[in-house]
Amino acid sequence: MKKYTQRVAFFLDILGFKEIVRTGKLSVDEILKSFDMATYQLNNDLNYIKKHRNCDRQYLQVSDSIILSFSCNFPSALFVAILDIMRLQACLAAFKGVFLRGGCAMGNLYHRENTIFGIAMNDAFEMEKNAKYPRVIIPHKIIDFCAQYTWSGTSSKEEKEQILKCLKLDQDGYYYIDYISYGSFGTETDSDEQWLQYMQQLKQKIQEGLYEQVALQKYVWLKEKYNAAVADWNENTDDFKLLPITDILK
Repeated sequence: MKKYTQRVAFFLDILGFKEIVRTGKLSVDEILKSFDMATYQLNNDLNYIKKHRNCDRQYLQVSDSIILSFSCNFPSALFVAILDIMRLQACLAAFKGVFLRGGCAMGNLYHRENTIFGIAMNDAFEMEKNAKYPRVIIPHKIIDFCAQYTWSGTSSKEEKEQILKCLKLDQDGYYYIDYISYGSFGTETDSDEQWLQYMQQLKQKIQEGLYEQVALQKYVWLKEKYNAAVADWNENTDDFKLLPITDILK
């Protein structure tokens, strides 16, 4: 008999999708490539994970929304999901100028391929609204709960530390996946040079958004986080220095 299971659900939304379609900012091919990018980052390794680790992570993309879910008690499932979402956010931002907003929740959920319903889904949808900015927020209780489940040899404390390394605590008290700063995302790139190149691409997208003044609030938030990451990098390196965003003009 089919039944609910306790799962964590992420609900991700492409910000400004209606405007992207209305204005033709991205062609149909570019939109489809963005969806392919999401599938690659969030679904590409699922067959391997299921085969070798008995994982039941599920993925679903509907229009401009992306849903990812996994069992609450699967080892390191939250940490792996955070890394995958982080990479997707960075790729979409730098290459397409597309930003994600999202949230996650934990509770009863039925999710098999294209069929999904349950409390966790409803709560994740509501949490996405609370995110407000181009960020994916994660409640404290989900971090603490999922950190209990680790692979052999890793303590719960170590698991939580590696999760928190990927997150930043925002001014409103929410943890969000940090896809900008060197300490979180930069260490996941192949080299410092790759992160620096990413930052230059991201800077251009933010400046364009500030100039166009469409959904200005999200670009003001991005500018703040970008400049904070730049200040931290410049303070802790003697190598190439980055310039903050100071002027909205192209």
